[in-house]
Amino acid sequence: MIRDERGCGLPLTRLCRVSGLSRAAYYRRRTSGERDLAARTAMHEIALEFPWYGYRPMTRALRRKLTAAINEKYVRRLMCIS
Repeated sequence: MIRDERGCGLPLTRLCRVSGLSRAAYYRRRTSGERDLAARTAMHEIALEFPWYGYRPMTRALRRKLTAAINEKYVRRLMCIS
């Protein structure tokens, strides 16, 4: 339940239905951002040096560069978007 400044709350499902947004899209928009931007920036730097890298070598390179928990599905999704 989401509460406004007055303390009145509306269920998230109702707010999403009124705005025409699915609940999954609501949560996806909230969580993506800084992490995706950092990963994309690092991917572009790596791709300038190694343009032949696919998603598997790119995943290994990003793990070394960012020292973060990054999996192949995440890298593949970012490579399709960029």
